[in-house]
Amino acid sequence: MASLYKKLGPLGPIFVFLLTAFILFTLNRVILGFVYSENLTSVNDFWLYIPVGIRTDAIILSLCLAIPMLLVLLIPFRVLQKIRIAFLCYLTFIFICFVFLEITSWPFLDQYSSRPNQLFFQYFSHPKEVISMIWGNYKILMIISAIALFYIGKACWKTLDLLFEFAEPWPYWKGLVILPILIPLLIVGGRSGIGQANATPSIAAFSNDHITNQISLNASYSLGYAYYTSKNSAIRTQDIYGDMPYDEVISRVKKYMDVNPEDFTDPEIPTLHIQKPTIQRDKPLNLVIILMEGLGSDLVESQGGKEGLTPNLDRLRNEGVFFEDIYSIGTRTSRGIEAMVSGYPPTSKSSSVMKMDLAQHNFFTIAGLLKRHSYESSFIYGGEGHFDNMSAFFLGNGFDVVIDENDIDSAEYRGSWGVSDEDTFNKANEEFKQKGDKLFLSVILTMSNHLPFDYPNDKIDQVTEPRESAENATKYSDYALGKFFEVAKKETYYNNTVFLVTADHPMRISGKHLVPIKKYRIPALIIAPGLKPQIIKTTGSQIDLLPTVVGLLGMDTEHPMIGRNLLKQNSLPGSGVMIYTHSLAFRVNNYAVIYQPQKAPQTFLLDDNLDFKKQSEDKELEKDALAHILFPAVSYFKQTYRLN
Repeated sequence: MASLYKKLGPLGPIFVFLLTAFILFTLNRVILGFVYSENLTSVNDFWLYIPVGIRTDAIILSLCLAIPMLLVLLIPFRVLQKIRIAFLCYLTFIFICFVFLEITSWPFLDQYSSRPNQLFFQYFSHPKEVISMIWGNYKILMIISAIALFYIGKACWKTLDLLFEFAEPWPYWKGLVILPILIPLLIVGGRSGIGQANATPSIAAFSNDHITNQISLNASYSLGYAYYTSKNSAIRTQDIYGDMPYDEVISRVKKYMDVNPEDFTDPEIPTLHIQKPTIQRDKPLNLVIILMEGLGSDLVESQGGKEGLTPNLDRLRNEGVFFEDIYSIGTRTSRGIEAMVSGYPPTSKSSSVMKMDLAQHNFFTIAGLLKRHSYESSFIYGGEGHFDNMSAFFLGNGFDVVIDENDIDSAEYRGSWGVSDEDTFNKANEEFKQKGDKLFLSVILTMSNHLPFDYPNDKIDQVTEPRESAENATKYSDYALGKFFEVAKKETYYNNTVFLVTADHPMRISGKHLVPIKKYRIPALIIAPGLKPQIIKTTGSQIDLLPTVVGLLGMDTEHPMIGRNLLKQNSLPGSGVMIYTHSLAFRVNNYAVIYQPQKAPQTFLLDDNLDFKKQSEDKELEKDALAHILFPAVSYFKQTYRLN
């Protein structure tokens, strides 16, 4: 072994580093494979996740080690020994990052069914909330990780120092001879091949099981690619999933809209149309949209979820129209907001449209629409309004005021993310009472039902241990919702208001499929004057809910939303787009088309449980799916998702 090391000359320390990193990545991948063995064994040739993973390891190692390898060959050996501290600093830092991200893969896979991705950056742009959340749920892992990283870093430094000290010098000419061999190898390794296209995470999409594909990835590569795509504005949706002429995108989207051709009003804004009211009223009604954090149908007893968590929502469903088969567009609050405030389908970008430059002004929102009808508007949130760029997006697009935790002075409880849901609802009720006869719109976002699940004491009977659990937090949020309606019913505004209660996204979306569609199901309840209580089983998407409540306000409106009014009788199929990390699904009734980056689309027939029953083929449906995936991007860049 010693003689082999000497033959490697000045490249010896880096080759040892390379081998150690491969062992680290592969060992963690194997352990994860055992933990998620149920997913792996459901895949034919599941063992391929190891060589596929090694391929992604080679990419990140080629990129990270290219410069050190070239430098040790170009720098004279005596100079190299004098400046080796620079190499020690760089290589030790890189190795600590590798270890840290491999550790991070565990909570990420547990929470998001994904290796570290763009969420890593989005969360850490808000360190106060995120650190408290992580500490509340993974404090033991954090402490052990911090200690381990310290000693691993220390051992790495000492080992590399010894390796450089005992490295054998090469004649300078030998390094120059090796360079023409090494450079092409590094290029091929970094691009993972010799084709025209650079590697993307799709190289690990070798199966139809999402978790298996994610385990195959390398955490450092996954995060690095997410950062690259979030910063590189040249990467377009068309480059990732496929292109289609603009006119065809619009025509295919329009055929799923329940709009008569004569109701489209502006060719420059192709989806802008007139919507007639579902119920004609003498005076328009107020609108209150309540987004319940993380409330998936699996937590709602009346939808077959866990028992006893949502007694107030289950009771309120008898007072309005409850939609049994509604699905969220994504897995994060920002996605729920773009759907419920703008009726906007999910972009393929790493962040929602709320953070995108061209959507900070003159982008359609329900507030911008209702401002034309003399409504005052507010966004009320118990956390900090700047989170996910919410304040800037709302105030730049029609909302009059953003009320966050800093405006709720009388709060009785403050947790990691802000004030409790009760405090938020109390503030909302105070604001609504002051409106008098003025028309108002308000969007309320709850947050007690969010990691680390901290909520006030002595409010509910716990249903699980420990106290800080999703079940207990859900029951508390439902308790706060019930208290709000109890108080609101005593106020004059109640009988002049349309209430929509739904979720921003389900608590946890994971599963064996490329997009686990059944996990996206959420509750949706509308309570409004003149609306007969009923249960509607029509399949719909989150983007259908806003057009549905707009139709209940009592006046003609003009907007570009592509969703359907679910209270109208029509024969259009239930459809919707959902995003799951880098994959997008377009569901139409019992079929789902899955698009992954740089891969051909796959069409699946769904069984009654929304599991992928068998693979099918429908070229027209695949084109419809691509049109719906491209629509958010083309309407964003052409700035056609707006009012005239």
